Amino acid sequence: MLLKTLTEIQQHIRISNEVTFEQSFAPFIEETEQKYIIKYLGQAQYDELQVYYDAELNNVETLNKLLEHTQRALSKFVMAAAARFMDLEVSEGGFTVNSTQTAAPASVTRVANLIKATVSQGWDSIEIILKYMEDNVDSFPLWSGSDAYTLQKSTLIQSASDFHNHYPINESRLWFYSAKGIMRNVDDSEIKSKISEDLYATLLSEINSGSVSVANKAILSNLKYAIAYITKARDLVANKYTNDELDYKPTVDLQVVLEADREKIERMGVFYLNKALNTILNNVDDYPDYKNSDLYDENSESFENSADYNFFKAGG
Repeated sequence: MLLKTLTEIQQHIRISNEVTFEQSFAPFIEETEQKYIIKYLGQAQYDELQVYYDAELNNVETLNKLLEHTQRALSKFVMAAAARFMDLEVSEGGFTVNSTQTAAPASVTRVANLIKATVSQGWDSIEIILKYMEDNVDSFPLWSGSDAYTLQKSTLIQSASDFHNHYPINESRLWFYSAKGIMRNVDDSEIKSKISEDLYATLLSEINSGSVSVANKAILSNLKYAIAYITKARDLVANKYTNDELDYKPTVDLQVVLEADREKIERMGVFYLNKALNTILNNVDDYPDYKNSDLYDENSESFENSADYNFFKAGG
């Protein structure tokens, strides 16, 4: 575990000294590390950090900073996990709620707001971790060689802020990471199937190297808009409406509204995808990966951007 004392948590969250670490927080740490930390650091990088922490070392600056960022994220998520239970006691008589003459349990709404805020801050911290390791990737070979790194770098849109630049999500890291599976599916089923897997692989390689060619820059923005809009539309399909990091089942009337929104949003995504494909077809010699694919033979004579697209702006 990368947290062992209340003092470490207090560096990131304001908590009374009367709270006991072993009773209130320790039971949630290992599960939280599995769910949020190891998933993004990778097991090998986490193990290296654990050994460094257990040995109480302080001689590697990059590991010092990574430990600081990781403990911040972990503190936020552990607090969110523990908050629902901190005033509860379980005995043979059942569940009881602690209160005193000078202090009473916070309302359900206030606890919910606390959980929501700390989870949001936790996701912000995860993004800080990822950016720090990306900026210092040579110092973290265990991470860059892990499945966690491969997964992080496997899509054309790789951060919540980049997604927000193409479809407004209030830069919500929580929403972005929850929708990563949908986004990967959109890349596979919609983007690669239109521009070819080889061209997609070239785009991804250039993005990850930090050097995108002029020709690929001409299509990348529209492709990202397509991915963002279609991903958001597919997210609405799954019987949920994600807004301000709250999920709930929509009513029948709301479902009708959401379906109408979904259709508009997805059509806009297809519009951007067709714009990118038009650019490719009109300058096909600049895109040899596509020109050499079977898709070029299929689309070179038949492709038309003929759908009746109505102007739609997200949130409008």
